[in-house]
Amino acid sequence: MLMNALHFLEQALMARKRRHTFLTLLTLCTLSTLTLFAQVPETKQAFVDAFYLDPTLREAMQPRHAPLVMEGGFPRKDIDSTLDVLSYELWMDWVDALTIKRSDRGPRKVEARLLADVRISSVAAVPVSTITLDAVSLLTDSVKVNGVTADMQQLTSTLVITLPAPVAPGETFTLEIFYAIGRDTRGFNAFSPFEADTLGLLEPIAFTFSQPEDARRWFPCNDKPHDKAVFTAHVRVPQGFTAVSNGTRTDSTADSDTTSWQTWHEPSIMPTYLFAVSASRYHRYDQEATLQNGTTIPILNYHWLADHDGEQYSAVRALANIPEMFVPFERAFGPYPLATYGHMTVAPIQFGGMEHQTMSTINRRWLRGDVELGYAHELAHQWLGDEVTCATWADIWLNEGGASFGEALWWEHLLGQEGYDAVMLSRRSRYLRRGLDEPPVYDIPIGFIFNEATTYSKSAWVYHMMRRMVGDSAFFASLQTYVRQYSFGAAQTVDLMEVMQREIPTPMVPWDTFFDQWLYQAGHPQYVGIARMNTIPEDGQYLTYVTIRQVQSKEGVPDVFETPVTLRLRSGDQSMDVTLLMQQRVQQIQIYAPFQPDTLEIDPNMDILCETSSTVVTSVSDEADQPLATITSAVPTVRGTLVTASVQPGSRVRVVTMDGRTLADVTESNGLVALSSASWPLGIVALAVEHHGQVRTFTLPIID
Repeated sequence: MLMNALHFLEQALMARKRRHTFLTLLTLCTLSTLTLFAQVPETKQAFVDAFYLDPTLREAMQPRHAPLVMEGGFPRKDIDSTLDVLSYELWMDWVDALTIKRSDRGPRKVEARLLADVRISSVAAVPVSTITLDAVSLLTDSVKVNGVTADMQQLTSTLVITLPAPVAPGETFTLEIFYAIGRDTRGFNAFSPFEADTLGLLEPIAFTFSQPEDARRWFPCNDKPHDKAVFTAHVRVPQGFTAVSNGTRTDSTADSDTTSWQTWHEPSIMPTYLFAVSASRYHRYDQEATLQNGTTIPILNYHWLADHDGEQYSAVRALANIPEMFVPFERAFGPYPLATYGHMTVAPIQFGGMEHQTMSTINRRWLRGDVELGYAHELAHQWLGDEVTCATWADIWLNEGGASFGEALWWEHLLGQEGYDAVMLSRRSRYLRRGLDEPPVYDIPIGFIFNEATTYSKSAWVYHMMRRMVGDSAFFASLQTYVRQYSFGAAQTVDLMEVMQREIPTPMVPWDTFFDQWLYQAGHPQYVGIARMNTIPEDGQYLTYVTIRQVQSKEGVPDVFETPVTLRLRSGDQSMDVTLLMQQRVQQIQIYAPFQPDTLEIDPNMDILCETSSTVVTSVSDEADQPLATITSAVPTVRGTLVTASVQPGSRVRVVTMDGRTLADVTESNGLVALSSASWPLGIVALAVEHHGQVRTFTLPIID
């Protein structure tokens, strides 16, 4: 998918950078003392605008399924593949759009012609007499099928074509469509010299942007992510302008003394949303990358000359590490699948970048040089998103999670484990800002697919958790098998799961369970732990009783996440790790250590997307010597956070307001209490612990 926003981050750890977010700012990780450096990634303002303006889109943004445990295996969506477009070839006249003031343009902003080879798939049971293409607000003049004029009907969002003769399954025909872009649209942006001056742009510019379903706003197409085709773009531009598109430029022919036709062709198939064209007075900056097989590929970068190596905007600085990024991505995902790469820089846009195949579209803002992880994100997409594309928008996490995970792989290559951890910590922080309130990752409504917390950050953690659960060797080998199997095709989530099941058949957590709890359902585990430590060693070993409880509670969130959890007992420089396979709401384990621990860490290696809280108390044979209760969470309590306490097993715990209203009343059998304060009033509440006739009362300030 796409990439990052216009504002960026915080400083700490190093002095580098990162990417994406839908109305979300990077926060400090609540479970770490590190201040993380990351970038606020990609914003899709177009969808925010559309949400408020388009009632149909607002309806589409409502959740489409209840996040319940899946039955009968992970779902596979039915895809209508009757229509298979093999190639698109477009002729578009952009001269008026680039030279005439927007308000002075006529009702036809761009004159265009489309030639497409179309096959009726063998899935069709009978010959097809009509086809329907996606086409929103386009002005269609005429349609020919194999050179014969065909009847057509231009509806609000589709173009219905009656074929001169029925086409049998497996047969191919050629469409020729003459049309115009009739008004300004999300899919096509054009800024003449007048608009450029008004907006402070250095040059006039025009560009397209299509994800997820805006290609239909600038050319008739089968606008589905599973349908891939070969693309060619012919663009008429004023003298001195350079048109840029996917693949390589194959021709530039003078049309007059003041205009030319410029042609680009991408031979590797791609879906409509990855097709892109831009034009401006561009300067070209060439780089090259050496691939793992020893060959080189060109990296073609297009931006305004003033931005090539200026003081504020510098492509030379911003793009310096692009060739090196191929190294970790080929190591992780397999050989680079395309013949070229590059960037076309555009402005003004309200997002960071977009992974158009071979030629990513980049916000000019990135040329300031502080968004390197954004560039890494878009390059990682050339494997996860472009070579293998999500088959439906329900599977967008495969693209965005994979590219966000790629950011961490780039910093791991550049900065080692510390760099990898910094990216993943910042991703966790952005997700946890609203974690339990977020929808499931899988099948997120299309109007919400660029949700930073879920589609990007949590999805990156799904890749990370698979890696940590099975180890680098098995994970990356299986991931490359998946990429090879679906190379230049489209995959659903269940396809990745099936590859993992086949390649790694016995993980600690079964793959269907893993995919169910992390993708089909919402949320994450909240672990609260207590370690009761004996102070008297037995044969030099100290016995510690550890109780771990999952306390997450939200409709649609699993009561129990099945996960391998590392527990670390620590005392000074001494530590001991034990892995506990959590399969119940509450589990206990006995640990012998050669030292007397004073700290319990849950998931110290960041293997799981979770929240943790823990405490260590002394446990001796005489129960009377144990404290009746100890508050282990923060005081004052921020409303909405957990209140945790260590109590003696069998204690009754009550929380009441100052006017006597009961907020909670539980009997705790495991010695560890965890209560949500989400519904508690602001002010002072009392927490009373009663055990065998003894009572201890705490006053807790509840604050915002």
